[in-house]
Amino acid sequence: MLISLNPLFLTWENALTELANSGRLFTAAQEALQLKTIPDSLTELIKQWQTGDFSQLPAVELLSNNSMSGAMGAYASSGETIYLNEDWLATASEEDALAVLMEELGHHLDNVVNEKDAAGDEGAIFASLLQGKDFRDQVREEDDRATLEINGESVTVEQADNFKITPQLVENEITADGIQAGETFEIEFLFEDLITNSESNPNGVVLSGYTDVLFNPTSVLLAENGISYGEGYTTNQTGENRLGNNGEQVGRVSEVGAATSDVNAPASQVVFTLTFEAQTDFTLDPVTIEAEKPDEPKNLITIASSDEDQTRNTEYGQETIGPAVNIIESEGSTEVSEDGATDSYELVLNSQPTADVTIEISNIGQVSVEPTSLTFTPENWDTTQVVTVTATDDNFAEGEHTTPINHSVADGSADEYLDVGISNVAANIIEVQDGEGGNAPPIVEDTTFTIDNESLFSFLGEIVASDPDGDFLEFTIVDGNEDIDGDGIPPFVIDPFENIGEIFVDDIDDLQLAD
Repeated sequence: MLISLNPLFLTWENALTELANSGRLFTAAQEALQLKTIPDSLTELIKQWQTGDFSQLPAVELLSNNSMSGAMGAYASSGETIYLNEDWLATASEEDALAVLMEELGHHLDNVVNEKDAAGDEGAIFASLLQGKDFRDQVREEDDRATLEINGESVTVEQADNFKITPQLVENEITADGIQAGETFEIEFLFEDLITNSESNPNGVVLSGYTDVLFNPTSVLLAENGISYGEGYTTNQTGENRLGNNGEQVGRVSEVGAATSDVNAPASQVVFTLTFEAQTDFTLDPVTIEAEKPDEPKNLITIASSDEDQTRNTEYGQETIGPAVNIIESEGSTEVSEDGATDSYELVLNSQPTADVTIEISNIGQVSVEPTSLTFTPENWDTTQVVTVTATDDNFAEGEHTTPINHSVADGSADEYLDVGISNVAANIIEVQDGEGGNAPPIVEDTTFTIDNESLFSFLGEIVASDPDGDFLEFTIVDGNEDIDGDGIPPFVIDPFENIGEIFVDDIDDLQLAD
């Protein structure tokens, strides 16, 4: 990696270790990359990051803002390299920079484990899930590919745009008489920032972004000098405002502004105002102006003949209620112990299926599950079914740790459930050590003895051992101590003394017969 001692990269590595050990990284990768089975390559990477081995992380290089075409970050699968915008990085908060690294890492994981690119912007989905945020359904439809010129060559990348913001229209004031041709009116726009609310930007104010504004040029046009900025905002010199009639009923405001450090950002904060000039009377026919981020649902406000006739919609997207598999954990978590203490959780469908739905259950860690599959029918779909989780003692001192339990809908299930994603369960494993009822195995020093014409009761040597739990040790010869002459006396005897087992010859006849 580039600049391996840079604090940002150290923070990234520490975050990866924490996320890998908590199971969140695995869960995010499975959902973002739409994995139905767990590739060995992903399992191996997660194990490496759990132990602090980052040798397989992609290379990271810095490029200028021009080379990045304004994007904050990008990933090229051809060279397995993450590119960061060094101009943006110079002023970005650590939180925002880390989010971009995680997004590009999501693209890298997709390249490693999937034969073809996962649907939508899997990097943005991966980063959102790691931050505990929901992502919009539209992200699954986005095409995040772009082409950059790097060292004179065209390189196809998947990128993190510098425009992760939501444009909204703010309600305007229209007189009861409506608007006549030649009159001007204002519409205020704001952006609801989706990613910045860090220590360096506590108010979450918009730093940069763009939106398309759609209108009919036969009805309205942007007035001369018709863009004004909200208090505390200045034009961002790295961008260009291009709002106006381009013959396709669309204008664009890009790089809407840069906020000064003392700007407050309440919900009503106005980023900029557009002044339009009416080209026709609005008295009879309403005119609609829309704010739209490309490839996303639209915001719109309808300008009608009076206040009462106005409509306003500033919400993006819609909630889709469909088939889902609900997981119910007792007390909100699943905890098991290496001493045998088990836990359980329940699964249930949220809607009646048209056919049977089989849920397959698996894990890649230190737990076992019973059963490994559940079947819901159109008759019992709303009856919870129980999964029991048991931890195994691997005799390694790991401390309390977490392993994911994975769920997937089996092929052949009801069609409406086949593409339903199911959350994983993070099983918290409590390691039982001294004083907690556990019993770590004793540690025995390797010892070799030579028997050469030994006489009865002669001392051969000693076995030295210790017990991590401080328990009293018993010594027993379990192999190679056969009573050949059948007199009931084995050839050797071991006499315990504290943590030492002293070995003596006990039957010389057996030794002579063995010869």
